[in-house]
Amino acid sequence: MTKSPAALLLITLVLALPCVTMAADMKKGGNSTPSSKGTVEAKLSKAAIFVGSEPNKSTAKKVWELSSDEKAIASLELSDTQHLFIDAAVLNSEGKPFAPQTASLILKLVDAKAEVPLGVSATRTIYFPAASKGTLSLQLAIGNKKLVHPIDGKYMLTLAIGDSRLARQIYTPLGHAEIKFATRL
Repeated sequence: MTKSPAALLLITLVLALPCVTMAADMKKGGNSTPSSKGTVEAKLSKAAIFVGSEPNKSTAKKVWELSSDEKAIASLELSDTQHLFIDAAVLNSEGKPFAPQTASLILKLVDAKAEVPLGVSATRTIYFPAASKGTLSLQLAIGNKKLVHPIDGKYMLTLAIGDSRLARQIYTPLGHAEIKFATRL
């Protein structure tokens, strides 16, 4: 079955139109789909970091808590024998708990003590389990090589909270951590 050149041109234009519209919207600084921007205003209402030598938060020591005068931890020293616990809460503009669709801890190696092997990413994203009623809680074994590459150095810790209902995603730098590993890559 052959199609006329006019029919082929029409089919091509119909198929390409969504791509052109999306590219034009992105060029203007918009989202990939104009209707995907949410309207809910939300903020990180509390956050705390605990460090312990056991996989039990009740024995861990609180090393940092979000407050209005201190935005990020100055520096934290960790080893691969420790566990990092992060608790956070999100509230909407009405002060009610907001359960985001996704939250993650971003570990970015900013100052390596040794050369980073080729093919190894300097940034790791560790996802929080699903939030319940706006409360987020993450337990991370620093020595878990599936989640954290064993490269000694200074890491930037960032909390990223995303949801299609949010007008703006929440991206909060928590500070830096110096991490040392017994066995390296």
